Amino acid sequence: MTHYRNLIVAIDPNEEDQAALRRAVYLVRRNGGKIKAFLPIYDFFL
Repeated sequence: MTHYRNLIVAIDPNEEDQAALRRAVYLVRRNGGKIKAFLPIYDFFL
């Protein structure tokens, strides 16, 4: 299995359970590395 050391995770502000973040935390704890959280915001005016 490939070991990723740097992960970027999209956070969904509409969901309480952040499955992608939970998985990223699991992988970083297991393999070491860093997580960057990304909060995508859709702008209706663009």
